Amino acid sequence: MIRKSKGERGVAMLLVLFAMLILTAVGLAMMYMTDTETGVNSNFRSEQQAYYASKAGLEEARDRLRTNIPTAITQPIVMPSVADNRGVIYVINPTGAADPVQPWNAANRYFDDELCHENFAGLGLGGPFTPDVPCTVAPVGNNWYTTVASTDPFTNSANATSYKWVRITLKQDGSSLVYCSDAPGAVPCPNAGRQVCATQNGVAPYVPQYYETPLPVGGAPVPTICEMANMRSVYTLTSLAITPAGSGKMTQYETASIIFPPMPAAVTFDGANPNFNPPNSNAMHVSGNDAASCGPGGPNMPAIGGYDNAAVNQIDAAIPNNRNANFTGTGGTPSIGDVNAQLGILATVGGLQSLVTNITSSANQIYGNSPSIPNLGTNANPLITVVNGDFDMGNANGAGLLLVTGNLTMSGSPNFNGAILVIGKGSLTYSGNGNGAINGAFFMANLYNNSGTLLPASSGPGVPSMTWNGGGNLSFNYDSCWVNKLSNQVVLRVLASHEQLY
Repeated sequence: MIRKSKGERGVAMLLVLFAMLILTAVGLAMMYMTDTETGVNSNFRSEQQAYYASKAGLEEARDRLRTNIPTAITQPIVMPSVADNRGVIYVINPTGAADPVQPWNAANRYFDDELCHENFAGLGLGGPFTPDVPCTVAPVGNNWYTTVASTDPFTNSANATSYKWVRITLKQDGSSLVYCSDAPGAVPCPNAGRQVCATQNGVAPYVPQYYETPLPVGGAPVPTICEMANMRSVYTLTSLAITPAGSGKMTQYETASIIFPPMPAAVTFDGANPNFNPPNSNAMHVSGNDAASCGPGGPNMPAIGGYDNAAVNQIDAAIPNNRNANFTGTGGTPSIGDVNAQLGILATVGGLQSLVTNITSSANQIYGNSPSIPNLGTNANPLITVVNGDFDMGNANGAGLLLVTGNLTMSGSPNFNGAILVIGKGSLTYSGNGNGAINGAFFMANLYNNSGTLLPASSGPGVPSMTWNGGGNLSFNYDSCWVNKLSNQVVLRVLASHEQLY
């Protein structure tokens, strides 16, 4: 018979209690870790929501800086100062009357605590301000800003996107940001307080390289000065988002409307071995002399631009000797120039495809093959029209930009103000017996080889073709005003994007 020691009584219960204590501790620890992980995930989600809401505000402002949409921001944008010029525009997106969004008010929850770091001398904010430290002062008065309502479908409601405001300004030389430079690799711009434009070298025509340069000393700080120099204003867009959970993000874009490249000639054959069949009669006239219908223009261009020197010789040989005077512009008579250096990315199939994609993304109307188009735009309301296929324009009138990826046919007396791009099959056929005019620029590029196969993106384009039938009188007249106007109708390109960490 085994006898149990009295000293061992209750040991099992103690072991059970100890095990339960350990399990309870482990369970509580797991619950704590789970709760912590849930909190971390919730915070991360809220931070991400704030970030992308802030980016949504930037995208709204970027889209509304176009001129050809109903929600376009039409207020003049000039260099900010305390004078009555409204140099700062705020896009406001509250959740309702109980959520006042007043970025100009230092006492407001959504105060613009980044503005002082932009170094706008005209706002009288003083400085220099400590980097990465929020601003605590605002310009005096209320003449330095104006506001527009957000186009968020839920603005002024509890379901509004979480961005509260977007600030739109021109960019100024002397910004504290690292993106201001006079040329690639240059030191930051000096604090001269001048407007910054996007350009290659400040001389037209140029190949867009997407860097920035300040205006010359004495240049009036208004967008038209940039445009007259064949540059594009750089806009700084700043967006603040605050989520219902309290997470906040501020992001910033630098943008410029330089998607649409300059046209190097009144008529450009982009591709080697062009097939040019001009009329023997007096039915075709091409002028590269800038008509500049809106005011001071840029330099004159060749009447016809060739892809390379061999293409120039082929085009020259195709023109009847007694019609050389019908092709006027730079480079002699007839005016034909090698524009390969001005084509930039448009000298390759990939670059041309990128241009087609950019234009299509900004189009007012897109059609399939062989459409009947009731409206190609007017002078008062120019449109970006894209035809994915062949298009018989006939003798229609229009204004803006017409992009045709198939064969383009015209007849009679067509009239168009703007640019016509035939990028795809790169073919134009004209039947005369009329009097028409294309004022702006005409551009052709063939993306396929002779077998109809799409060429590699890195290769040069194929053979462009222009065929003329009949008489009449059709003129192509280079007009920098109509060419440059198109850049105000496409979505602005983002030159730089970053997040403000304060």
